[in-house]
Amino acid sequence: MTLAYILFAGALILCFATGKDIFRTAGIFFQGVFDPSTLQLMGVITLIEMLTLFLQLTGSLQRILNALRRVFADSRLLIALVPSLLGLFPVPGGAMLSAPMVGVYGDEIGIKPNRKSAINLFFRHIWDQVFPFKPHLILGAAVLNIPLFTLIGWHLPVTLLSTLVGYWYLIGRHPKPVAVPESQQDSAGGRPLWVEVMPLFLPLVLGMAFRTDFVYATAIGLLFGFFTQGVSRDILGNILRKGIRAQLILLIAAVMVFKV
Repeated sequence: MTLAYILFAGALILCFATGKDIFRTAGIFFQGVFDPSTLQLMGVITLIEMLTLFLQLTGSLQRILNALRRVFADSRLLIALVPSLLGLFPVPGGAMLSAPMVGVYGDEIGIKPNRKSAINLFFRHIWDQVFPFKPHLILGAAVLNIPLFTLIGWHLPVTLLSTLVGYWYLIGRHPKPVAVPESQQDSAGGRPLWVEVMPLFLPLVLGMAFRTDFVYATAIGLLFGFFTQGVSRDILGNILRKGIRAQLILLIAAVMVFKV
């Protein structure tokens, strides 16, 4: 909240310092807040927050993580996949959520505690510069006035190289552990795994393959989740109430006003 006020104050000082009167200054503020690109950005960020809450409150995220054990038997892959998957969205306490899982997989591999912490931190943030749901990436593309996926394309080679080097250095040099017996529990909650992950991947496919506006693509993914997972009124109310973050919306408005 403080940063938003600082940006608003800085924009106001710049307007007066460059000789703009009160009416011209008000016009600049109005343009920055209500420009279509600003409103679109607010919509995308809000929908991402709602999608994050949906994955948490419905238990979908946890079921996806549980299902990974059936797909990937090698703990060396799981110890990297779990924090990287949790890091795709700004899940509150995500690092603490992934730490016990990384600890279990690390014990199976024989990794020391300090290295397990490094793995959790490194892979949790490995996709920060290429995952299109990241608010800072969306905001950066908007401020630079370039397409989001163009910015991602610039970052992608370095990210892929970092992933390979990081995996080799932190994990890959350890031998493959003995396979853990598969749990008989239905890890996907009775639904196919693709149904669980579709609210996440449907917006990506629509945005990248079909060039659908990311606001609509994210909304479609969220609606797919609502219709396929039987969201209760309480969960829906929490998603709507907590997903609309006034502080974050105000910060976006301040950044876009300062940009003008």
